[in-house]
Amino acid sequence: MKNFKYLLFCISILVTYSNMEAQHWEDCNKGLDSLTINALLISGNNMFAGTDTAGVYLSTDEGTTWTQVNNGLLNNVVLSLVVNGDNIFAGTDGGVYRTTNNGTNWTDVYNGLGNSFIFCLVLKNADIFAGTAGGVYRTTNNGSNWFPESNGITYLNIIKMAVNGEYIYAGTYGGGIYLSSDNGSTWTNVGKDTTGTVIRSFGINDTNVFAGTDKEIYLSTNNGLNWTPFIKDMTHLAIRSIVFNGPYIIAGTNSGIYITKLNDSKWSNINYDLQYLSINCLLINGNYIYAGTTNGLYRILLDSITTGIKDKITINNDLKITPNPASDLVTISFNISGRSMVKLEVYSLLGELVGVVYNGEAEAGSHIVNYRTGNLPIGTYFVTIKNLGELKSIKMNILK
Repeated sequence: MKNFKYLLFCISILVTYSNMEAQHWEDCNKGLDSLTINALLISGNNMFAGTDTAGVYLSTDEGTTWTQVNNGLLNNVVLSLVVNGDNIFAGTDGGVYRTTNNGTNWTDVYNGLGNSFIFCLVLKNADIFAGTAGGVYRTTNNGSNWFPESNGITYLNIIKMAVNGEYIYAGTYGGGIYLSSDNGSTWTNVGKDTTGTVIRSFGINDTNVFAGTDKEIYLSTNNGLNWTPFIKDMTHLAIRSIVFNGPYIIAGTNSGIYITKLNDSKWSNINYDLQYLSINCLLINGNYIYAGTTNGLYRILLDSITTGIKDKITINNDLKITPNPASDLVTISFNISGRSMVKLEVYSLLGELVGVVYNGEAEAGSHIVNYRTGNLPIGTYFVTIKNLGELKSIKMNILK
């Protein structure tokens, strides 16, 4: 009995330690010097970071190390990055710059821009749109010339933009959200419910369009024609970035990072050991999600934040075995709250595995499994159930 309890204790410690190791934000600031990160971009195997005071940095090893790539970049406040083929563009507080060689050299490309304060850049087909402090501008030739495209927009501080198919969204500073379905030629104010707020971010997942404001998140399910508040328990936070991983919605805010599902009713924070909670941007690349903060860049494994978040499967009722004591056949019953992998095993008092009752996926609800015990010697055993890191057990006595 003591040996088996010790085994359970060791297993629980290992599970806890494993979870702690997995749920760890890794520092990715080698070469970045913990700068404020405003923008992140993936181009092929390269990752770029736009900073608040030191221009653009390049990583060729998934963010492990960074090199400054600023030759020709005359404005070091980089607020946005976008890629179009071999061309990478940096939106700064002093115009737009372009590189065709992964940052080795930059050239200013802001001819025709009536306002040089570039809040955001987005790509639609081969055209690039710039959200500026003086409205929307468009280029059709990779920045050689820019043309104003603000017809219908009365609030010209364009903080954030997004593209979804034929639709372009422009989020303003206090004037709500504008929508264009004709490549920016005309705009309609569709976000009157968001008027008075700052549109900090957009997130698009199929037909669902999310808008992060300085107070909460809004959702449109009809291409932006109507907006409603989305999950009201995360109010009074500035939502600066929204990304998606399968069914999960992940939001970076001025007070940490939160995760939920579309049909859920609550957010959960996934800050764990992240010390700097003022999040400017999020980026998913491979197995990691990256967080650009006001004090550097950090990353964490996606699996560690989406496994068991919010919909974590729990064992609702204690294991039940009937009859108990038993001689030849027992019925084991358990109940889980959601579809998940379940393992039922039988251990001796010495902690030796003597039988596997069930090992596989189970649907939500109550389950009954029969197990023949005729080959077990007389004595006391333990039946354990393992489910998403949880371990529970019940004593089973065998008589002949």
